[in-house]
Amino acid sequence: MTGRPRADRRRIRRLGVGVGLGALLLGGILISALVGQLPVTPAEVVGSLLRAAGIPNGWAPGDSIVESTLWVVRFPRQSRRHAWARRGSTSQS
Repeated sequence: MTGRPRADRRRIRRLGVGVGLGALLLGGILISALVGQLPVTPAEVVGSLLRAAGIPNGWAPGDSIVESTLWVVRFPRQSRRHAWARRGSTSQS
């Protein structure tokens, strides 16, 4: 009977770690999209992502240069990092 509460605590801990790591990942992606030579606000990044998802909003960048910088330079930078991380993890196994 003592095994059940321990399993519940473990499940809650795993859920908390997963939510925390997910929040860190999203925060890292947001920070990475903000950093660069062209200044971009967090609202513009979120607005651009929402617009790409088909959700109209007032936060999306009005300047086409900012929009193209996000989608051509900064967001693909994330996918390249993930690709390198996957390549490294598969070569180590």
